Amino acid sequence: MVRSTVVALVVVLLLVKAVSSLSLFSSHWDERTQTIELKSQSAKAYEIVTANGTVDFDGQDDSAKTIELVAVCKGGANNEERAMLARDAIEVTTDTTDPQICKIGWHWRTPQESDWSAIVDFTLRAPKNVKLNVVSQNGRVFVKNLVGDAKIKTHNGEINTETSGESLEAETSNGEIEAKFSGHKLNLHSHNGRVAADLSDAHAVEGEIATHNGIVEVTIGKQTSCELVTKTGHGYRNSRGGKFGSGGGKLTASSRNGAVLIHRPSKDAEDDDD
Repeated sequence: MVRSTVVALVVVLLLVKAVSSLSLFSSHWDERTQTIELKSQSAKAYEIVTANGTVDFDGQDDSAKTIELVAVCKGGANNEERAMLARDAIEVTTDTTDPQICKIGWHWRTPQESDWSAIVDFTLRAPKNVKLNVVSQNGRVFVKNLVGDAKIKTHNGEINTETSGESLEAETSNGEIEAKFSGHKLNLHSHNGRVAADLSDAHAVEGEIATHNGIVEVTIGKQTSCELVTKTGHGYRNSRGGKFGSGGGKLTASSRNGAVLIHRPSKDAEDDDD
């Protein structure tokens, strides 16, 4: 309990430090919201890159709906006037050179002034069956109703996903991961953060769920099939793992300096504590 509390405090302090570092650069902020309708209906994948910002993806059931990108651009500087200049110097980019991939990001229209800072938050509403690749710094990533594959990486931010594609890869430093997954290949990694995987609706699944300085929680469904392996260094585990369903691929749940907790349907539960 003491170790878990210390780990949680470390994560909070690191996140506060990351967010505070932005404020140290700028004392005044100004923002604008930009909405962009993406014309390309042929894109099969989206790549989103932002520094100091959040990313939200909302999968749409109707692929014929307009694909919409909302960018909240925040410019910071030493006074209000210069903050407005910084805000207006932020340019959102959508690169569709390859019609199969839409690359979303931002850059400075003009050379960055010494007192300028920027935070750009993206919200993308697109067909749910696309592939998604997200890279973020100092910001959370939320993914909802995605049927395609996803690869997500952030630093100093949490990741929260709801996906059912073939694969999900999520990695963060100094943040938690919560994933509801019903696909096949799963890889979740955090450094200084809890990792929770809800596999209630998954069938055959394999991969790795791991953290350093945090708790790992895995919820196994009635139809979930895998060969589960649990590992912990300097922590508690409530299950040794074993064969679930018809077995199959190897799924590893591990933590260093934290507990590994496996949650199962009550009728299958048995006391196999370490």
